[in-house]
Amino acid sequence: MMIKKYISAIALMLSFSQSFGQAKLDSLQILKDVNGGGVVFTTVPSTEVATLSFGNGFGVNNMAFIASLRAYTNTVLPITLSSFKPVKETNSIKLIWTTSSESNSDYFEILKSVDGSKFNVVGLVKAAGNSNQILTYSFNDINPVKGNNYYQLKMVDFDRAFEKSIIVSSSFDFEKEDFFLQMNTESGILSLNILSDKAKIALFEVFDLGGRKLFTKNLTLQNGVNNFDFSLNTNSKVIIVNLTSEGNRKVKKLIN
Repeated sequence: MMIKKYISAIALMLSFSQSFGQAKLDSLQILKDVNGGGVVFTTVPSTEVATLSFGNGFGVNNMAFIASLRAYTNTVLPITLSSFKPVKETNSIKLIWTTSSESNSDYFEILKSVDGSKFNVVGLVKAAGNSNQILTYSFNDINPVKGNNYYQLKMVDFDRAFEKSIIVSSSFDFEKEDFFLQMNTESGILSLNILSDKAKIALFEVFDLGGRKLFTKNLTLQNGVNNFDFSLNTNSKVIIVNLTSEGNRKVKKLIN
């Protein structure tokens, strides 16, 4: 079993701990790494390995095992991450995560990848600073791509030290082009949200009920979600919107 090799490896490293110091790592992350990912180590005294009470398993829900390992972790982490998951919505992917404790925490960077390897920052969420209760955070990725979207949290404290979470993923699939409209009557801004299955050019047109053209624009679409805002000067309570691309035409009515 991998976990037995894992504990054995920890014991073997003890002879080096005097020279190199103890590892400063979270034991809950160790359990996650055992389940998949790069294996890291925390130091457990060799005299204690045989006597630690690990309960009846080694899963991430085994609190006895977690508590036993954490007893020998010689650092207080700025953030203890309890959960991190993506939720697929109509035209976005919502990331939700919870922390059970925070110390000197500054902010979260939301990292995204389309290949699971190269990650870029797509957002930032302010952290609580200090907390001993469960806190819930969220971030909406309004530009998911078709296929797998990979996410990771970079948790940064006020000293600029940081940790990274496990990687989670969500598949965002749509077979046909579709679009959504929203009109802010106070500002006169028409918001357009287009789901496209590939990169292409589209013609966007707006008409009133009498057939008078109010607005027209050629749009360059990317694979995934495309967002546009247009200033529309009209008193019409009902508008007709056309979206045409590659010979396909979609028509929607918007009532203000």
